Amino acid sequence: MQNNTTLPTILQEELPHLQKTRLALQPLHGKQHMRGEGGVGKEVTFLMMWMPVRRVGAHCHNYLESIQPGLSRKVFAGVIASSVIFHLTVRGYRYYRARQTVRERGDAAREACENLRKMLEEEGPVDEQREEAIVSLSMKDLQQKLRKGELTAVEVLRAYQRKALKAHAELNCLTEPIWEAEAIAVELDLLRPNQRKPLHGIPVSVKDSLFLEGYDCHAGLQALAFQAVDRDADVIQVLKSQGAVPFVRTNFPQGLMTYACSNPMYGKTVNPHNPKRGPGGSSGGEGALLGAGGSVIGIGSDIGGSIRIPTQMCGVYGLKPTVDRIATAGIDPLESGQSLVRVAVGPMARDMGGLIEVTQALLMHRMYSINPYVPPVPFNELLFEKETPMRVGYYTRLEGAQPHPTCVRAIMEAKQALEARGHTVVEFQPPRPLECACDFFMGAVFADDGESTNKYLKDDVLDDSVTTSYYYGKLPRPVRYIIGSLIQLFAYKREFTEAWQKKKLDAVIGPLMPFPALTSGTEDKVLAGYLPVTKVTEEDIEKLKDPTVYPLTGSLEKHVKKDSEGSVGLPMGVQCIALPYQEEVVLRLMQEIDSAIRGS
Repeated sequence: MQNNTTLPTILQEELPHLQKTRLALQPLHGKQHMRGEGGVGKEVTFLMMWMPVRRVGAHCHNYLESIQPGLSRKVFAGVIASSVIFHLTVRGYRYYRARQTVRERGDAAREACENLRKMLEEEGPVDEQREEAIVSLSMKDLQQKLRKGELTAVEVLRAYQRKALKAHAELNCLTEPIWEAEAIAVELDLLRPNQRKPLHGIPVSVKDSLFLEGYDCHAGLQALAFQAVDRDADVIQVLKSQGAVPFVRTNFPQGLMTYACSNPMYGKTVNPHNPKRGPGGSSGGEGALLGAGGSVIGIGSDIGGSIRIPTQMCGVYGLKPTVDRIATAGIDPLESGQSLVRVAVGPMARDMGGLIEVTQALLMHRMYSINPYVPPVPFNELLFEKETPMRVGYYTRLEGAQPHPTCVRAIMEAKQALEARGHTVVEFQPPRPLECACDFFMGAVFADDGESTNKYLKDDVLDDSVTTSYYYGKLPRPVRYIIGSLIQLFAYKREFTEAWQKKKLDAVIGPLMPFPALTSGTEDKVLAGYLPVTKVTEEDIEKLKDPTVYPLTGSLEKHVKKDSEGSVGLPMGVQCIALPYQEEVVLRLMQEIDSAIRGS
């Protein structure tokens, strides 16, 4: 090697070992070649650091061999074994601590619900008929009675607390009560009628992933448990300013990125229409509670269906708004790791009137004063109340996923309802839906292979619903493929918009998940504003057996057919879609369909 003759003899002896070590370490540390313009200067520096280590190792080896031949190898094996045992012990202790934290957090939540139940019992006998009448009121009727003073905020809160606890006992849909709710309700009852806001006294359930001052927000991860936040989410602040009463927090899946609703701390939530089936996710606790009548309005979050899927599975109403039309600040940090497909915060409701009222109440100037980064686009009453006929696209076919007969029937019923009201409905096929969902969307959302979540799950107790995605994230994935998918995502947005504009559409209706609620525990076997329209019938089940109606083209269709046994009576509806910042168009379309279907 050039210039080696100038080195001391001992350095010349060690240089071959240095070269081998350097080549072995270089790919691990991502370093450039160590030889620079200074000849072998960097090699000598590295060699001077390496020599003492190697010399000590050699002296230890010689000393041990002088005591007993083969002793050096035994000691080396012992050191390796000790290192492995130490590593496993540390991992084992971390897992033990994780299980302990999970158990403690779950016990604390269950104790809180039990304390609320005891507190309500200690208040003495209640008029069950009156309370049942309260929780049976539509959003509009409840709103009017509260504003007029015919009902107090406290008695409405008590009625919904009891109803929510009853639903929780059957569905496991809550995480914990919000203790400040009573103080808020008491203050509201002191207001004069002219001081009462649009949501005066309305109880609101909240997905557990939204910040509430004094409560933790951990996404089912023990590493984040018991870390109370010091502020309310922006959307919670707006709700309170509009007179709403947040009163319970609802369950979710661990990590918030699956269509199931289960986590090690709070357990599994089941469907209000059939306890053997899941409520969807990730806002599954909200969907289940609303479907059981335990709340009138809920707040969830949605990045790939987390509001819309539970509303479908549980037969309620929901809206995924344009990102940042409703402020997203103050949401679980796991949902903010990438910015290409961002999470939206949106309302869910038991009836159509509730969805409209809460959306109107949220899209107001108070939100823009709380968060100046939210585009100041208040609710457009003129656009919502517009009476000119709409031009609506519809589709029933999904590339790679044959919709369930009930799903197709729901869309056709919605189409007929719109046509009966004078709207024009034309066929519209979204371009490449399967490629968009599987490549572009998944490539963007999981561009880091789930690392932002998996780093917390490393020593955590894994729920069954996340094990597949967790271990999938451990597999190598070419970075160039990810980058290519992200570039295609922007191109697809343009392609979709151009296809929409070419048809001159105001909105589109179509399927969300092409099947009813799945059996609990099987949600991870499928990939995938909403309103309920119909329910699964025996005739729909019979159509599944007809290959001309429901061809078994893949594993998804086979699973859906098998899983549909016992699904009669489950809700099914349609997804209503509009271009960005057209929430008023979506709500108008949903209201038109809902009024026609229900004859109101």
